Amino acid sequence: MSAAGKGKKAGPYEVLDDESAKATSATSMHPSKPGENGIGKNPTGQPTRKPVIKWLTPKDIFEFKPPADYHIVGDNFIFRGGMTIIAGAAGAGKSRALTWLGLCGVSGGSWFGMKTHRKFKTMLLQSENDEVRLQDELRGAGVGWEEIQDYLRITRIPRFGMNLADTQFQDQLRRDIDEFRPDVFGVDPWNRCVSDGMQKDYRAAIDGLYSIFPEKIEDQPCLVIGSHTRKPKENEKANGRELLNLISGSLILGSAARAAIFLQSVTSNETDKRIVATVAKCNNGLLPQSTAWERANGPFKPLPEFDFVEWRKNNEGSSAGGHNEKITEQHIRDVFANGRERSKLGDAVRRLMALTSCKDKAAYAALSANGRFAHLLKIEGKEIGLDTDFWAVDTTE
Repeated sequence: MSAAGKGKKAGPYEVLDDESAKATSATSMHPSKPGENGIGKNPTGQPTRKPVIKWLTPKDIFEFKPPADYHIVGDNFIFRGGMTIIAGAAGAGKSRALTWLGLCGVSGGSWFGMKTHRKFKTMLLQSENDEVRLQDELRGAGVGWEEIQDYLRITRIPRFGMNLADTQFQDQLRRDIDEFRPDVFGVDPWNRCVSDGMQKDYRAAIDGLYSIFPEKIEDQPCLVIGSHTRKPKENEKANGRELLNLISGSLILGSAARAAIFLQSVTSNETDKRIVATVAKCNNGLLPQSTAWERANGPFKPLPEFDFVEWRKNNEGSSAGGHNEKITEQHIRDVFANGRERSKLGDAVRRLMALTSCKDKAAYAALSANGRFAHLLKIEGKEIGLDTDFWAVDTTE
């Protein structure tokens, strides 16, 4: 008798009885004929399950051709079958950013400075904003409902929450996704999908969603998650890739996501709508530079004159113990305006010192030809700057 037959909970990985196990092992590494996968009989007459693993040969990989509509936003920042995080503290603008993303699927405009490659359809599973708030956001875009009717779906706040472990909830989501066929599927906020902050709950929720999504890559949406950041520790400051450590459930969400963008309020003043958007992860593409925006209903407003050097100086500074903040790649990029500026070494050192509060010795070491950032730098005579052959540069002002 199988494990399920002994009273244990059945599942996709339940133990088979001896005969079923023999039948499965005899066929598991070989392609099945049509009709042999899923519920049915294999050649031995024993019941089989749909394979949970697909093995790719080098030939499969070399000959794979992504769907024509694979790329959605940015340099592989949002793409079919991927997972992207929008992270930030409460009030940073995550929900509005998700709505703006959905509107970009109609307008074709850029999203946080990243190009949208085509029109796309968006479904937003959310549990925070009522119809009044949603109306303000959509009307703020300056479009009529007729223009976006076929491209956007947003849930009313679910009466019984967003329990991804509930089979009835899963069944409706599956039907709705099959009917609307979204390119982007947003979830906001993620903590409403998990019963606890344990890693197993985060993993189960992610697996639950992907079990609902279509199997074929050309039909899979990109999962975009709005996630809160955890409460920072005393004197904890983070920038660039280090921001990943601030995601609630970072060990699971931060590692599972292929890309992540962080929204940071410029000040703690609740009337200040300015934010800094930083892409902290983009595994399949290049990291763009940080950008500054003003939160708004509809598209956020860019702030091209924003002083990043002054903001980072005030935002990072020195810890209470008197130790200088660690110099990061983002600091090096900021010193040279992300590749748009070159300067004499002494000027670059002084700029890096002002930016990070480091000592001159540490700044010279960071900018040296043999330092840990040497791969980013290009020294020509008395001038130093970013090696633009290595690093993608935004040439716009």
